[in-house]
Amino acid sequence: GLKGTYACLMSGAELGSGTSSFFTRAGSFTADGNGNITDGLEDINVCGGVFTLQFTSSTYSISADGRGTLSLKNSTGTTHYSITLTTTTQGLIAQTDVNSTASGSFLRQNAAAFSNPAIAGGYVFDFAGIDANFNPESLIGRFSGDGNGGVTQGLFDDNPAGTPSGQQFFPAGAFY
Repeated sequence: GLKGTYACLMSGAELGSGTSSFFTRAGSFTADGNGNITDGLEDINVCGGVFTLQFTSSTYSISADGRGTLSLKNSTGTTHYSITLTTTTQGLIAQTDVNSTASGSFLRQNAAAFSNPAIAGGYVFDFAGIDANFNPESLIGRFSGDGNGGVTQGLFDDNPAGTPSGQQFFPAGAFY
């Protein structure tokens, strides 16, 4: 079943001011195992702006085969989703509202992972999207976390609008 705190990320398109516009949702929600979302929030970047919204009075239902629905209510209204648990700790999510299409995934969070010592070690990253002028942009790199909040050996390559930066060092004082 669905119980615990889950991180979620989705992207899609919505109808804004008469035209289709890309948007992204990222956030977390806490499921109580009995059909209620007891806490949560999302950061959303839509055609109307960027907002952080708190979830209230939200619900979900899951059938025996792992398929279900999720309704998340915030100050702007309620959004509706179809969800599928792919394992006991993660699943897929698709928004089912009129004038919006979005999909993504959710993953149960491990609270022990939110500490400086848990982040020690090497990491790689790869981001792709668009910049503020709607030009394609890609950013890849690697860094090491020292277990005390510091970043060492940080390198990245940026490619905004097709202009590669070449290898760059993280700025001095990078931290997590």
